[in-house]
Amino acid sequence: MPLMGLSERHWGVLEGRPKSERDRLQDPEGGETIEAFRSRVAKVLPYLAGATPLVVTHSGVIRLLCAQPNALVPHAKPIELSFDTIASVGR
Repeated sequence: MPLMGLSERHWGVLEGRPKSERDRLQDPEGGETIEAFRSRVAKVLPYLAGATPLVVTHSGVIRLLCAQPNALVPHAKPIELSFDTIASVGR
C-alpha cells in the first residue's frame, strides 16, 4: 500500500542537486523544513502500527525512522539494496 507521507524530502532550489551540495540538517530555500519533513513522516506511523511492514523509501526517510537518537521507530532495521546485491540473489 503506497503511503505518500514516506516520499523523499522536498529540497526546493536544491532539488536534483548532488547530495554533496545539500545539508540535510539545514532548511533548503523553497523546500521542506526538517520539522515539516519529520512531522509528515511521523503521521504515517499509525498506519504501520501492529504490523511488520517492509518499507521501501528514500534514505532521508529511513534516517528519520531508524537513526539514533530520536528515531521514530528505534527497533527498525534498514536494509540497503543495490543493483549488485539484487543481481547476486539470482545467482
